[in-house]
Amino acid sequence: MVGNARGRGARATHSPSSRKLLAVNSAEDSDFLYYPDDEDIPVALCKYVYGYPRDFHERYEVLEELGKGSFGVVHRVVDRETGEFYAAKTLPKSRPTWTGGMDGGMREATTSTYLLKIQSEVNFLARLSDVEEVVRLEKACEDDTHVHLVMDLCEGGSLRQRMESAGKGGARRTGPGSRRRG
Repeated sequence: MVGNARGRGARATHSPSSRKLLAVNSAEDSDFLYYPDDEDIPVALCKYVYGYPRDFHERYEVLEELGKGSFGVVHRVVDRETGEFYAAKTLPKSRPTWTGGMDGGMREATTSTYLLKIQSEVNFLARLSDVEEVVRLEKACEDDTHVHLVMDLCEGGSLRQRMESAGKGGARRTGPGSRRRG
């Protein structure tokens, strides 16, 4: 579920599969989404920027790390109420500092452009949650410094590993910037 923990400004919408997704009309700190693109916003002021529920750590137990990218870290999590396993992508509200690798430090500030990028990812996944070929977003949560996207857990290796084991080969790099289909 995507929604507002305090119930303020939320309206329910129904998808064809009867899953309820809550669209947030307002959040306490949502004005920061409309600041000038290049103006730094202290992350400490963005605690309630999206209005998503704030129950991630109470509801889910974080288990092992499944992957890391330039935009977030994915962990396996278990729902404390149901015992079901999910993948949770954790996105910092502060912009990563690019150091040439995936281990960049975090800034103490963010920008409206970066905050809108996070919101776009949540909205995109929520809109596609009924498409069978796309991972389903179960819930979006936020805390003072991060947004957590709880999604279906896809097990069995990466797409490349599955294609290779099925004899499809996958894309293999043969040189800098080139790809060959197998």
